[in-house]
Amino acid sequence: MDIKKLEILLKVLEIGSFSQACENLGYTQSGLTHMMNSLEKEVGFPILKRGHYGIRLTTNGERIMPAVKEIIAADKKLTCEINQINAEENGTIRISAFTSIAVQWLPSIVMGFTKEYPNINVEIFNGGVADTYNLLESGKVHMTFGSYQANSNFKWISLKYDPMLAILPGDYDTEGKDYFPVTEYEGKQFLMPSYGFSIDIMRVINGNNVKPQIKETSLDDPAIIAMVEGGWGVSMLSELVLKGNSSNIVALPLAPAAVRELGIALRKDAEISSIIKKFIAYSQKIVGNL
Repeated sequence: MDIKKLEILLKVLEIGSFSQACENLGYTQSGLTHMMNSLEKEVGFPILKRGHYGIRLTTNGERIMPAVKEIIAADKKLTCEINQINAEENGTIRISAFTSIAVQWLPSIVMGFTKEYPNINVEIFNGGVADTYNLLESGKVHMTFGSYQANSNFKWISLKYDPMLAILPGDYDTEGKDYFPVTEYEGKQFLMPSYGFSIDIMRVINGNNVKPQIKETSLDDPAIIAMVEGGWGVSMLSELVLKGNSSNIVALPLAPAAVRELGIALRKDAEISSIIKKFIAYSQKIVGNL
């Protein structure tokens, strides 16, 4: 049985709402529904019941839940112990990171660190919010470089604030303004990036009570930029994502200003070896000078 499905099941129950779980975990409604239906097919009986009250366990679901929690806890403990031993004995540090951070920050961090510690091997896995944090939660990586997630249960080390920017076609009439009022998203076709960036974006949109015509996509950041450049709509990305971009688009700071907090997430229950502590300290030094 896929441990990931069991972990997602616990998250869905913890959140208590399918739609909210999709937003928090970075899944589409259909994708999360398919995963839970697949799990129920594997076990041979319904686990969840859905209604106006939210999500609850069936009677059979309640019977298996203690064993499910034990399996997940044991799997995480085993994986963490294995990774800890590898980090200490084989000199391997495993990192998951947002693609933008993997491109803009990690080359300087990893190259500089491995010059000081040539016997240390650094493995990097990149992706979006769901991908990177799932790797951390499962214990498959020692740390995640990403954005702060309010509903997470990780130890958080803040590194830098990354301004969110409006992404507009090159011929967009800004009326001479050097900023973009968030209220101007109202009613416009909004291209929503995939890979979990929607969590940071929806925080800004919902916080300003704006209702754009959101078009869900499976596109990464460069593809979103290309779509905006082609006049298919507007979007929102961060300054770090746009660094070095030369497309014919307009990127303006938002008003009111909005940022995402970037940093390092660690499992609260994980033992942190001395070499990982040194890597974190080195990362803080490098990012602080960027």
